[in-house]
Order: sequence, then structure tokens, then C-alpha cells
Amino acid sequence: MAVADGLMLWGMALDATRVKAALTRAGMAGPELEIHLDSRGFPEQLTGLDPVSIEGMLHPDASRKMLITARLALDPPLFGRLRDESLRDPRMLGALAEDPTVAVKVGWLFTKDLTAASVGVLDVRVAKTAFPTGRSERPKWMDGMLSAIGERVGGVGAVDDAAMVCARVLEATLSSDIVLRRRVMRMKSAFDEAPFSMGVLQLVRAGDGVVAGFGPDLRRVRQLGPRASRALRIVEAALVHAPDVLVVEDDAAWPWRHWLQGLTEGDGATLEQVFVLSGST
Repeated sequence: MAVADGLMLWGMALDATRVKAALTRAGMAGPELEIHLDSRGFPEQLTGLDPVSIEGMLHPDASRKMLITARLALDPPLFGRLRDESLRDPRMLGALAEDPTVAVKVGWLFTKDLTAASVGVLDVRVAKTAFPTGRSERPKWMDGMLSAIGERVGGVGAVDDAAMVCARVLEATLSSDIVLRRRVMRMKSAFDEAPFSMGVLQLVRAGDGVVAGFGPDLRRVRQLGPRASRALRIVEAALVHAPDVLVVEDDAAWPWRHWLQGLTEGDGATLEQVFVLSGST
């Protein structure tokens, strides 16, 4: 749980677009949640947090401050991106030549009542070279790099219902992004195969929204039971969102761990690493 919480908090500090969903998935969002961004579009302060959930995440003897550092091995696209930046920043060229890794430290400081928190990126290093993270001194390349890294961390919890997942799949289906549309097609077909064997997924209009229908009979999620709802969340995250690092907090995913592991291998891999939290481990 500490690894899952750390990855979640670390990723949220880098990607504002996923803060609300991540907090909701973790049970940390209160009914009056507000997300305040800094001038660069990164989360700066969160209010309306659920203090009970926050208290359960903190160690009883620890302070209200969390420091989380992740060290990343650069893949070819990100390495090439930073190498291009070295044309404008000679320190980057020397750092990449020394060691093509990036370390990012983020900090969270909760208020005494645990209903609010300040968030920020405290330290960024390429190899052993530290680059300033302050608003006025931060290099121009850093914001784009941090956002790109934040997008590569995803999670699956037990909060998103089938309607929320289907709404996201519909948006992806209508996208002009060819790669994203191919991911959706792969997702729909995956339900017809082992270990799910529920039939090809189809989106069916229902009132003002859409629902999931499986197989030629368009069986609904409720007809297939809770297993179908869990599968819908997991398959969408793994094949459509397809982050580099996926944290699956739904204990029911344990029977599908081999399928998830298979998505980290071979030409059809969509993931780099998967963490499955389960009482079965």
C-alpha cells in the first residue's frame, strides 16, 4: 500500500488532469474538493480532502509531510526529447552522457486537520545534475518533461463504475487520434478472449449516456455480475489509457494477474510495470 500510495501522490503532483480521479479512486476526495493550480498548470494546493482517509494513509508516528522520490530509466522517446534540449542547455548534455536517468522528488504537506494539502516538485535531477524547480528559475523544458512523465502513471481502483468507464471509452472511440482508436478496438476484442470470455464489448445508447453490452446478445454488466464491472475497469486502464506503470488496487484483479503480466512483454506490450495489490499475495 505504501508503494501504491507513493506512486499515486507522486504522479498527481506531475499531472493535474488526473488529480480528481486519483483522489476519488483512493477515497481521499471529500464532497467539497477543490484543486488549485500554479501559474504553470501544476497542482499547488488541494482543499476539501477527506481527513479520515488521509489519516489512514499516514504513519501514526510520522509528520504531516510526505517526500516521495522516483528514479526513472529513460526510454528512447524521452531520452531523445531531453537530448534535443541539450542543444540549449549544456548541463543536460553532460548529465545524459553520464547516466540517462531522471530522479524527481515531490512533497506533500497536509494541514493539521488533514482537509488540505500543499503540493510541489522539490527536486529534479538528470543523472547527478540538479536543475532548479522554482517558478522563476525552472528551465523551459522541465514543465513538458514532468507532464509527460506524470501521464505515464495510472491506477485502477474500485470506485469508477461502468457508466464512467463507458463514457471515457466513447470519447476515445470518437477521437481523431488513430492510435487511441486502435487501442479501443483492441479493448473491445479483449473481452471475447481468455481470461474474460464475456463477448466483444459494444457501446449501447441508454438515455443520455451509453452502457456496455457484451457478445451478440448485448448482455449488460449487471447480468454478468460484479466480475464484469471489475474487468471493464482493468481492461480499459491497461489497453486504452495504457500507462507505463499501472497500479491495480482492486483485489479482484488477482485472477487476471497473468494477463496483466503478459501486457508488459512482447511486441503487443502496452505496459512497462504492473503492481497488483491483493490479499492473496
